[in-house]
Formats: sequence, structure tokens, C-alpha cells
Amino acid sequence: TDRIGLSMRMPEGARANASDFEGVPNDQWFDGVVVAVQVYGAFVKVTSPLGSVTQGLVPISQVSDMRIDELSSVLTIGQTVKVRVAEVNVETDRIGLSMRMPEGARANASDFEGVPNDQWFDGVVVAVQVYGAFVKVTSPLGSVTQGLVPISQVSDMRIDELSSVLTIGQTVKVRVAEVNVETDRIGLS
Repeated sequence: TDRIGLSMRMPEGARANASDFEGVPNDQWFDGVVVAVQVYGAFVKVTSPLGSVTQGLVPISQVSDMRIDELSSVLTIGQTVKVRVAEVNVETDRIGLSMRMPEGARANASDFEGVPNDQWFDGVVVAVQVYGAFVKVTSPLGSVTQGLVPISQVSDMRIDELSSVLTIGQTVKVRVAEVNVETDRIGLS
């Protein structure tokens, strides 16, 4: 009889080593797929610049600039995400990933001062809460930050459950409704 041996593991050489990510600038973004969600972070499958595939950990603190109480409310297995390499450890053959902008690339609220309230920006929903949605938006200066769109500002129609209207990763049009330089926050509509 003929027999076939099957394996669910990647063939040797197809799996990336941490060294495949050495020298990658920390502002270079990769497409990744969430493969596991834990209390402390998410494991994301990512392809190296050399074409090999590995998994890295995105700690819960690196998923968003906003506080996340339960990671499974923000990320799901199979979800496509944008990540960057935050740390490479060749000795342990591990990479640390981040979904947050690198320091210095984030906008300050003051980057939005003077923006007319009728100017629209493209944004991406990064978190959906009961009270509103956090949207990542690029300032006129090219830096990126997140702002809150309160549930009352999402639509002219009454919305009972925001998650029925908005999803993480969804592209939306927003405008700046409020700039608070003291707290370094922007309100969006």
C-alpha cells in the first residue's frame, strides 16, 4: 500500500529566523494575521523582507495608544493587522511586534490646531467601545494619532450598538470637532 506523510509544520527554510528582521527600520509596516489572542498580547504571523514567515508577539500595551482591558474585544483570530518590528532577539530567535506608531511619528493635538471643522480626513477605526470609536487619523503635518468619535457623533440617526455600524479596520471620513492641547487629545466627528 502507498502511504503519504502529512505535516502541518512549515518546511525548513520557509520559517523566518529573527535574524531575517535585523536592520528593518522600526517605521516599516508589515501586513500580518492574528493567529492567537492571549490576555497579555496577540501572536501575529508576518512575512519577513526575505519572504519567509514567522510569528511575533504584540504585547497588549503595543496594540493601541488607548487602554485595552480585554484584548479579545479588539483583535480576533484571522484578522489582518498592520505591524512593525519593535524588537529583534537573535539569541532567542524571537521578534517583538507593535501596532502603535513609533515615538516621534505620533501627532500632538497641536498638529490639528486651526484645522477648519469642515475639513474631512480619512481615518481607520482602531477600537470600538460602548461610548464611541477610536479612529487613527493623519494630521496635516503628516503625523498620526488617534481620536475619539463619541457614539452621538457617528451618525445623525440614533445608534444603539456602535459595533453594528463600525468595525475595526474600517475606513471612515472624520473631521476634527475639538482640540485640547492641555490633555493632548482630539475629538472627532
